[in-house]
Amino acid sequence: MTAIADGVLDDPRKCTFDPQVLACQKDQDAASCLTAKQIKAVKDIWSGARTSSGKVVYPAYMPGAEAAGGWGGVYDRHRTAYGKPLGTGG
Repeated sequence: MTAIADGVLDDPRKCTFDPQVLACQKDQDAASCLTAKQIKAVKDIWSGARTSSGKVVYPAYMPGAEAAGGWGGVYDRHRTAYGKPLGTGG
């Protein structure tokens, strides 16, 4: 994903990580793995919010976006993104 071994994604669109690899195995401590519901949540976040017919309601987060200061740093309680009101196109 990057020529530099720094652990940072340079292009999240190229990320092929499958959260299924972190699925809890039989008798595994749940604090060290992901449940089926958690895996589905990650996949849902990465695919974006959609209507029942598949129309995009809200764009997806790209894999790795959660590491860019945390999602709380992107969207705050005032429904803004980076200081701009959501839904204004920028």
